[in-house]
Amino acid sequence: MKANEVMQRYNIHRTTLCRWVKKGKIAFSVLPSGRYEYIDKYQLPDVQRKNIIYARVSSTTQKDNLPRQIERLQLFASSKGIVVDDVYSEVASALNYERKKYRKLFKDVVAKKIDNILIEYKDRLLRIGFEDFKLLCQIYGTKIIIVDNSNTDKSKQQEITDDLISIVHHFSCKIYSSRRKKKIINAIQETYQ
Repeated sequence: MKANEVMQRYNIHRTTLCRWVKKGKIAFSVLPSGRYEYIDKYQLPDVQRKNIIYARVSSTTQKDNLPRQIERLQLFASSKGIVVDDVYSEVASALNYERKKYRKLFKDVVAKKIDNILIEYKDRLLRIGFEDFKLLCQIYGTKIIIVDNSNTDKSKQQEITDDLISIVHHFSCKIYSSRRKKKIINAIQETYQ
């Protein structure tokens, strides 16, 4: 393999490639022209890229909608001839970036394991930062397919207003939850004093 092929395959810089040569992580032979021909000891097989459905609802009261959301996405995929390999679904707020399935999806995109991500609306994936995630997917060769684009007629001002309302709601719920926990802890402490 040529140097450019090795750097592209492992997403590394030329200095890293030189370091690998010095440490013996990659073998090479010198061609008559003086150039190096790299021999990949590990020869990682190309990963079979998957098509993923990502479905999410915000709360347990909406949990009944999750199977219907998945079913709609599966019907869409089959109508377009897309074979779905896996379904990532969860019940969590779109403002929570520590969601297990979202984290798994993020890591799989970076590992170049995903070909297509099917979502019902863009806010099913992320409420804020969707454009950045979309750019990340483009960099790693993943396509996001939004099934229902009916919200595209919203003005930028309306989108920002909706996002701000979501943020205020999210943090007010956190404050309420922490106050409630504090009351319970105080009640328990008073009981045992």
